[in-house]
Amino acid sequence: MRTLRLLAATTIATAATLLISATTAQASQPEKEVVPFSGSIENFIECPDQGSNIRIDFFGSQTFKTWRDENGNITLITLHGHGTGTLINQNDPTKTETGSSPTNYKVDFVAGTFTVSGMESHNNIPGLGRVAQENGTITFPLTSANPQTGEFEVNFDVVLHSGGKHEPVDWCSIVAAVS
Repeated sequence: MRTLRLLAATTIATAATLLISATTAQASQPEKEVVPFSGSIENFIECPDQGSNIRIDFFGSQTFKTWRDENGNITLITLHGHGTGTLINQNDPTKTETGSSPTNYKVDFVAGTFTVSGMESHNNIPGLGRVAQENGTITFPLTSANPQTGEFEVNFDVVLHSGGKHEPVDWCSIVAAVS
């Protein structure tokens, strides 16, 4: 009989813990905001060797999620963005290159890191094939972070982790090659 009472007490304690955990898990769901974007930037890339500059026209949307701890401090911010852009030679608007890329950003306030993952660029030109590709995961340290406001700064000169292809893209030559 004593074993049965102990088992019942343990079962009730476990059930209570599960209920509290379920309530806490629901309360700790992230804040979510979807933000559309679009625009145009003149002289987005300067191409002195080609004697022209490149404008970018772009549109897409970004989904921000923010997680907070029990004190209301931000512990994690994620951003999933998908955009489409067209690079345009400002001297010869017939020379354009269009691409679209899904990209994920993660700011981990606890670990002190900023991570980019996904496919930041993948561009093909008919007759030339794939001319630009940057994909994988790359992580940098935060140099400062404010968990109350969500503000942070990243040291892009220090790479903590890298997997995939992360090489500079010569957009000037790519746009110049378009016929």
